[in-house]
Amino acid sequence: MDSKGSPTTPIQASSYFPTDPTNPIPSSHSSLAKVEGLKTLVHKRVATFSHLHRVLEGKSHYFNTVLITKEELSTIYDNNKMKKRSLQYFTLGTSLGPIIDIQNPIDFIKSLVSLLQEYEGFSNNDGMKQKRRPFFRKSRTLEDSMNTSNNSTDSNDFTNLDIRNIPFELDYLQVFYALCNIICIIYDKIQLHLLNNNCPQVYMDCVFKIDSKFKKIINLVTKELDLIVHQSIKEELGVIDPLMSQKSGGQFDDWETSSVVSP
Repeated sequence: MDSKGSPTTPIQASSYFPTDPTNPIPSSHSSLAKVEGLKTLVHKRVATFSHLHRVLEGKSHYFNTVLITKEELSTIYDNNKMKKRSLQYFTLGTSLGPIIDIQNPIDFIKSLVSLLQEYEGFSNNDGMKQKRRPFFRKSRTLEDSMNTSNNSTDSNDFTNLDIRNIPFELDYLQVFYALCNIICIIYDKIQLHLLNNNCPQVYMDCVFKIDSKFKKIINLVTKELDLIVHQSIKEELGVIDPLMSQKSGGQFDDWETSSVVSP
């Protein structure tokens, strides 16, 4: 009752503690800190992919150390040697395109998680042996549709991953440039969603899962570039001091530079 003795309307707990996971509890200090941490992470990833793009274009020094020319990169990343990885990155890039157009934040992030899980399975199992669709589609006959329906349970088709049979040789560097651009667009869209402080917990959890998948691409490429840069620095030091290689003994023998571009 109030001060006049009149009954008061009880406060509903649900108005302060919603049960709908897409409409979370008002942000606490810890959740706000988590959102800010994610924003910083997203900014860092965009900067890293943009940097790798410039480095592999021969336009920027690798973390302010060595500038690798476009000609050197084309020799190092031979298209024939990089055939398998080129197909994997091409498949990932073309599959990310349709997901960018998804407007609902939750649908967008869940589709992205699903795609990256499918891509990981595609990469771990020899993707070259997976069933792929023709690059140029043709109209399907009734017989084709019936055969597809009958064999749908036996095929390894993916829901979000679009695997194509490429009728020409892919240029690894061009594929990597395009993939970096698309991934940056993905992170930019994630950043826009994070600007909304009512971003649900499920969304933030999915961002961490997605980032762990994209980080594997960064780790692979930076590991290769580290080896290339170390070898380049070693050669430069050898020019300055011809006795350097003798003084250093075999300290560089552990660097497996011969397998730098192994797909």
